[in-house]
Amino acid sequence: MPPKLILVEGINGSGKSTYVESLKQLYKNNRVPVILYRNGKPHPADMTRQALLNENEYIDFLNYCISIWKGSKKTISIEELISRIEMQVIREAIGIVLAYTKIDFPESSFQAAYEIVRNKELYDGFSTFDIFADIHKKRWRMFSQNNCMDNAIHIFEGVLMQFPLMELIGFYGMGKQECLIYIQQLLDTSISMNPEIHYLDVPDVRATISYVAEERISANQSKWIDSYVIWFEHTYYSKINNIGGFDGVIQFCHKLKDIEDYILAHLDIPTRIIHR
Repeated sequence: MPPKLILVEGINGSGKSTYVESLKQLYKNNRVPVILYRNGKPHPADMTRQALLNENEYIDFLNYCISIWKGSKKTISIEELISRIEMQVIREAIGIVLAYTKIDFPESSFQAAYEIVRNKELYDGFSTFDIFADIHKKRWRMFSQNNCMDNAIHIFEGVLMQFPLMELIGFYGMGKQECLIYIQQLLDTSISMNPEIHYLDVPDVRATISYVAEERISANQSKWIDSYVIWFEHTYYSKINNIGGFDGVIQFCHKLKDIEDYILAHLDIPTRIIHR
C-alpha cells in the first residue's frame, strides 16, 4: 500500500523546503492529489506559535484586539475581526488553543496583541510536558481520522521530529529512548495513513548550519541564526550545559542529529534516506 502521509525530516539547512516542493510537483505531474503543509504555515498537526488560554484569558485577548481596532483605520468590521480570530481557535477540554500568529489581522498594529499570549504558548517550554503531549497527540490523531479516507497524499515538513525534538530535548531534557517512544506514539496515531519518512541526511552539521546562517536573512535584514541563538539560550538544555551563542547552537544541532539518527534506526516504518 503506498503512503498517504509523507514525513520529510532533516536538520535546518538540509533542504527540506526545496525537497517538499519538488515532491509535491512530482505528484501533481502524475495527476495524484497532493496537499503540502509547509514549515511555519497553518498546520493541522503541529502546535508551534499556538497558545493555551483559559476562558478569561481568551476574553482578555479579544478585548485587547477590540481596543486596537477602535484606534485603527477600521478597514474591517468588529464582527469580521472577531470572526477572523475565532477561525484560529480550537477548544480543548483543558482550555482554548489559539494559533495567534495565524490570525489575519488587517493592520500590523494588531500584532501588539501577540505579547499578551506569548507566554501561554504550548511550545518553547511555557507548557507542562503532560499538557504539551496530550494536545500534541490529539492533534495527530484528529488529523489521521479526518484524512485517512481521502484520496490525497499529505506531505509534512519537519513536524514529526524537528520541532518536537527541539522541544523534548531543549526544554524537557529527554534522552534518546524517551524521544524514540514519543515519536513512535505520534506515528501510532497515523498508522492508518501508512506513513513514510523521507530523511535528508547531511554529512557535516557545522558546515550546513554555517551556510544557512549566512543565507537566511529576512526582508528587514534580521538573521535567522540570531533568532535561533536567542531561542536556544532560553532552553533548559542551554542552561544545564552552560553553553550558548553560535557554538552552543552547533552543539545542540549535533545532539538533535544524533537523536534523529537513533530514532530512524529503531522505527519500524518505511524510511528513505536522501544523502545531501
